Amino acid sequence: MGAAMAGIPGKKMKIIANSASVMAGIVLLMLFFLAVWVGGFWSPTYPFREFMSIEEVCQRWGRHPLDTERFKAAGRSDDRAAAEAARAEMACSLLENQDEYLGRSRTRIRDIFGSPDGWFITEHDPAYFIGGADRDVWQIVFLIKSEKVSEIVVNKNCC
Repeated sequence: MGAAMAGIPGKKMKIIANSASVMAGIVLLMLFFLAVWVGGFWSPTYPFREFMSIEEVCQRWGRHPLDTERFKAAGRSDDRAAAEAARAEMACSLLENQDEYLGRSRTRIRDIFGSPDGWFITEHDPAYFIGGADRDVWQIVFLIKSEKVSEIVVNKNCC
């Protein structure tokens, strides 16, 4: 009987050790998913969105001066690809000089750049499509906080 009793604590220790390993694995997995979730919500401005840096915008579409009248006129064009290409050429300059537009109202942005042809997530943030004949669709977005432009970004809209 003594030999049989001696084996029971060993089995209990093995079960406890296995349970602890399983629990540690579950906790690590939960921490991983928590880190991914928090990381997504703490992204620059909006979670799970693809943005292009200013340098990437400049490399892709070049450095051309911003002409707000040309930008506005492009929005009235019937040739959408040409309009988006014209705006894309000016995107680098707009982003590099965005301080000039920060703090302005949505209405003032519309006066300067014309009617937006897109929106970012909701109708709250006006957006202007850029890119031309590219397969993927990008947009210049004027992010609005407290009824004023807080940042201007280039966001991948589609594909």
